[in-house]
Amino acid sequence: RAGLELMDVMAMHQETAYERLCRWVQGECRNLGEHETEVWPLLQRATHTLRGRPVLFKYCTEEVASHHHNALFRRFIAALTRGGPGGMPRPIEMHSHDPRRYVGDMLGW
Repeated sequence: RAGLELMDVMAMHQETAYERLCRWVQGECRNLGEHETEVWPLLQRATHTLRGRPVLFKYCTEEVASHHHNALFRRFIAALTRGGPGGMPRPIEMHSHDPRRYVGDMLGW
């Protein structure tokens, strides 16, 4: 009986640890900088560990995907409207009068 109680307590602690790990991964993804699209090794290891809990893993992968999507979208809009650092290369919208080049630049980006 004591063994079963110990197993229940350990399972409860393990589930709590998985939930805390999931919250940590989600928080780290929210704190990544705009230009950080690479996932660093500790974050990779944490998400790999969460594969044993499909629901928590799904939440974390959605957070990582959302971060990547948002960062890429912001960088594209900046290239479209502001161009590169110091204006070089020029904003893609500068060529909006030439549809072929405009679309080509957007696809090339």
